[in-house]
Amino acid sequence: MIQKTNWQTHEAFQNLHPKKQKMILMLTEALQDKKLTEALPILMQWKQQMAAENISFTPEEMRY
Repeated sequence: MIQKTNWQTHEAFQNLHPKKQKMILMLTEALQDKKLTEALPILMQWKQQMAAENISFTPEEMRY
């Protein structure tokens, strides 16, 4: 598990739906220590999982 960082305690993150928080945490854990060439397939898979679970971010949520 990744130790809580500054962005995880930020009000904007804390106000997200728990499913969105979980998806962001899953992505950050999956990308940890990955090279850019390794990250792209992970990002694509994450995007597909978000779509499959009908999770999206509002324009306001994407500002942060």
